Amino acid sequence: MEQILSELNKLPDVAGSCIVAEDGILVATDFHSEIDAETVGALMSSIIRASRQTIDKLDYGDIRSFMLEAEKNKLFFGRCKFGYVVVITGAEANLGLIRVEIRDRIKELESMTL
Repeated sequence: MEQILSELNKLPDVAGSCIVAEDGILVATDFHSEIDAETVGALMSSIIRASRQTIDKLDYGDIRSFMLEAEKNKLFFGRCKFGYVVVITGAEANLGLIRVEIRDRIKELESMTL
């Protein structure tokens, strides 16, 4: 898993990535030293929970992926069998490239066993 996150982090403007389980536990992380992984994991879990509740209330089915765009950063979320792959980027990150790479890495994760 760490190797997959490391590959994501080689993309331009990526600040770090992690895999967060449904219950909010960090499964794997690869953040730059200035990012507190435990805090980010807890916050990402809150975002995922709120998004899932919204989608459930709207009866839209299961979440596959979503993105949050803020003034300074973007957060990409992709569903995998271990929870969610989360990638944090700068504001200028290439949306298409990041989404394709996350999708490809999720395919790799789906073939893994623990």
